[in-house]
Amino acid sequence: MSRATARKHKLHDLRHTFGTLKVCCDKLDTKTVSILLGHSNVLTTLKYYTHPETLDKGLFLRGDLSESQKLGIMREKQAEIYGMIGDFLDAIPNLYPKNQQKRSETT
Repeated sequence: MSRATARKHKLHDLRHTFGTLKVCCDKLDTKTVSILLGHSNVLTTLKYYTHPETLDKGLFLRGDLSESQKLGIMREKQAEIYGMIGDFLDAIPNLYPKNQQKRSETT
């Protein structure tokens, strides 16, 4: 992933996407997702990570599809989204070389 491509996505945006996918597509309970995200209160997870329309508003608003069809489409997109998250995380040492150097010195 190039620096320009990686910078299109902010880590916090990808975090929200991950949390929303876990709740809305994988159907994990919000308490589990809250723990995964490090929230001290499950209400934070409920407030910000349980809105599937934030993933794809166009898909969410399609009246010609049932909710299960919409869920199926979102699940198909999951692998691509998780790949983007992985690419972003893999690119962090290249994007922020000073942070990588500091981590190396402390270990």
